[in-house]
Amino acid sequence: MPISLIDMTIQSFRKYFTDRKDGKILIFFGNLFFAGVYFLIATASLKLATINSSVSPVWPPTGFSISILLLFGRRYIFGIYLGALFANLVSLPLAVSMMIAFGNSAEGYFGTWLYLKFKRYSKKLEHLSEPLNVTLLSLLAPLIGASIGVGSLQFFGLIPAENFLNSWITWWVGDLIGALLVLPIFVSLADGELANFFTTLKRKPGQTLLIVSTSVALLIAMYIMFLYPASLKYLFIFFPVLIAFSLTNNRFYIFFFTLILSSIAIYLTASGRGPFSLSSFNQNILNLEIFLVALGINSLAIASFKEFKFILLIRSLLMLGWIFWGFIFYNIQHKHEISDEQKFEKFSYEIENKIQKGFTEYSGILNSGRSLYMASADVTSADWRDFVNSMNILENHSGLRGMGVVFRVPKAALEKHTAKYKAEIGPHFRIKNVDWEYPDASRPHQMDHFVVSLIEPMAQNESKIGVDLGSENKRRTAAENSINSGMPTMTEQISIMENDSQQPGFQIFLPVYKKNLPTSIPAERQLAFSHWIYMPIITEDFFKGILGVISPDYVVQIHERSNAGPKQVVYEQMTGSINQNSQAIEKPVQLGNKIYYVSLSKSITNTASHDFLSTWIGFVGSLSILIVVLYIINIQLLEDKTKKLAARLNHDYIQTQLIIKEQEFVIAESSKMAALGEMAGSIAHEINNPLAIISGNAQLLDMVLANPTFLNSNTKALIHSKKIRGTVKRIEKIINGLRLISRNATEDSMQNVAVKNLIEDTVSLCHERFRLANIQIRVKIEYAGELYCRDTQISQVVLNLLNNSFDAISGETEPWVELGVSQKNDFIEISVADSGKGIPPEIQRKIMHPFFTTKEIGKGTGLGLSISKGIIDSHGGKFFVDQDSANTRFVIQIPIRDATSISKFAA
Repeated sequence: MPISLIDMTIQSFRKYFTDRKDGKILIFFGNLFFAGVYFLIATASLKLATINSSVSPVWPPTGFSISILLLFGRRYIFGIYLGALFANLVSLPLAVSMMIAFGNSAEGYFGTWLYLKFKRYSKKLEHLSEPLNVTLLSLLAPLIGASIGVGSLQFFGLIPAENFLNSWITWWVGDLIGALLVLPIFVSLADGELANFFTTLKRKPGQTLLIVSTSVALLIAMYIMFLYPASLKYLFIFFPVLIAFSLTNNRFYIFFFTLILSSIAIYLTASGRGPFSLSSFNQNILNLEIFLVALGINSLAIASFKEFKFILLIRSLLMLGWIFWGFIFYNIQHKHEISDEQKFEKFSYEIENKIQKGFTEYSGILNSGRSLYMASADVTSADWRDFVNSMNILENHSGLRGMGVVFRVPKAALEKHTAKYKAEIGPHFRIKNVDWEYPDASRPHQMDHFVVSLIEPMAQNESKIGVDLGSENKRRTAAENSINSGMPTMTEQISIMENDSQQPGFQIFLPVYKKNLPTSIPAERQLAFSHWIYMPIITEDFFKGILGVISPDYVVQIHERSNAGPKQVVYEQMTGSINQNSQAIEKPVQLGNKIYYVSLSKSITNTASHDFLSTWIGFVGSLSILIVVLYIINIQLLEDKTKKLAARLNHDYIQTQLIIKEQEFVIAESSKMAALGEMAGSIAHEINNPLAIISGNAQLLDMVLANPTFLNSNTKALIHSKKIRGTVKRIEKIINGLRLISRNATEDSMQNVAVKNLIEDTVSLCHERFRLANIQIRVKIEYAGELYCRDTQISQVVLNLLNNSFDAISGETEPWVELGVSQKNDFIEISVADSGKGIPPEIQRKIMHPFFTTKEIGKGTGLGLSISKGIIDSHGGKFFVDQDSANTRFVIQIPIRDATSISKFAA
């Protein structure tokens, strides 16, 4: 089919049902059409119902109803209601069906509303939008259907109150699975994913067909694996199959094949086969549900990964994670299987021991009867009665109907034997065969008779007195064999005669030999034989009493085989049917001369110790890997976003830094100009004084030169000339200081500068200002070497500190400022101290911050110290307040370094 035709058909169908405004008839028939489809899907799904005819563990109609209302509009909700109503009417009353149908349609409506609500956040959630959307609505929407449906069933008395929670959970999880598996298929169809698949097939036919054939082969392999119960420990193999489905990068393909894989699991589990068939049916269904939820969530997530460039990394991580958890799951499962096998084997061993121990106990009673005859020359019927009654054999031994004495009586001595016991027991003693009639013309002639002569308790066994056990072949054979073996010998299964009813059972014969005769070999035993002690036993009661109550998790069957014929079940204890997927254990048990076969099987109520726990481990493991992968994806996406954001921020940062540098330059220049402005008056006075001296000495020099007759004219001329030169130098220092402080030094390179000249030039700018204010300024230069720095910036810092001191101590009684230069280890230390009493600690913590000032409004910007600290930091130095000084003292420490060592600090 051409791709365009497929796409056109899907889109036209959707458009036809959604965009027609004039089609009331169309809406009517559309509702009927969707009602019919819903009815068919619901009817098929109800076949999986477990608790009753309406609670199904897997309910695809939920996904169908949400899909229809989402894609074609909520106008078709009546069709959903009709389909649900008629599907439930098959097995439920009208009122209940109406309530459940309302819950089903309300569930679809609410699910549609949730999907559209979550869709608004698709841009924020990005790749997680679709998985989270479908998963959340699958969790929330079924709450309505489950609550209304189960509530209706209980209200009308169709389920007992104690089953409410179990029914509600089953209903909710079933609807959840239906939405999780079906809705994504319809959504992907609406998005044109099927058409995209055929487009890919047309562009890459070889690759696409290879993926399709691989997917089909994997599904067949999964089906074959699902046939075997032992495949549970390989359950994680099913998850990598999703990777094969995702190779097409087509969401519809992934969801479609996931649905097929899930359908295989559902079908085989419902048929009692596969890994989810080792426990009770409800437990198997619950395990299946957990598996399907994990499969659905993983397929949703994998389908959302197709847009990522690093899809290969994602698939690799998923594979590694599944291998890791698969290994853990396999080992846990394998250990539990071994544990269950050992438990099973131990239980069978206990059964075997109980049977053998029980038979030994019954044989012991027979031996005690033989001991009685061996110890007494003559045992009367009264002796036998007292002996048997003393042991309370009926009360203490299940199945035992009495214990008697059987004599082998030749035909010739039969009348004599009968007369003897009639005299001893009573006139009711007579010889009769097993069939209760005597003689039996059809029975072959016997040379002698095996007559039950004594038996107790008599009240329950009176009818057995005089019975010829030799008239029946099974009894006669067992009795004769016992003579040769000398051991307790059991008959094959026979009918035990009691109260005119016949029950399956057996008899045990133990021979009694005459005293003082050898019995080492069968021939000697035949000669020494006297009579038998025997017991009639009901088989069912015998084994039930020995075994006690068996766990309902197991089925015990005891078989016997006669002459290598087919097995015949002689005893069976079970509370449920045999789990056909479990391996039965059969062991032979030797009871005297007879071999019984004890078969132990698991019942359908048996829950393996690992079953439920292992399923949850698998569920948590698969989702944990998915969470880890999603986390890594988010990290990767965050990294990409961070790189883009970092690039943009870096660009903005560079632009901002340029602006900041410009502003810093303006602020620094303003700070310098402000400092120069503060000193402008004193600088003018500083220059005017030298100029007046120069002018006066120049006039005197003119007078000397004009009148050479002055006394010592040359000497006087030299004196005035020297004063002029000295004054000029004084002006030169002031000019140098102004030039030093006023120029832009941001582009200057560092160089070696004489510290003494730097300090003197800076002090010259404010010397006169301090003098006019009666502030004593002292300069102590103890280090006369060079400093590697930008001299303009260092001069600016020193001048700023001097001005700050001037402002701080003006008006004091004896103000002073001391500027010192010294060497402290590897640092050149420049300090400015004044007569101030120090700076409070709370101000020291903030004094270097920009725009912080303690001066009056209009007298400070709060930038001087901040700028100064930045300058010293750029020189690799330290700028701080001396906390140990009694007066206010600022310290500048600049390392003594050359150009190489200081370059890393250069700004």
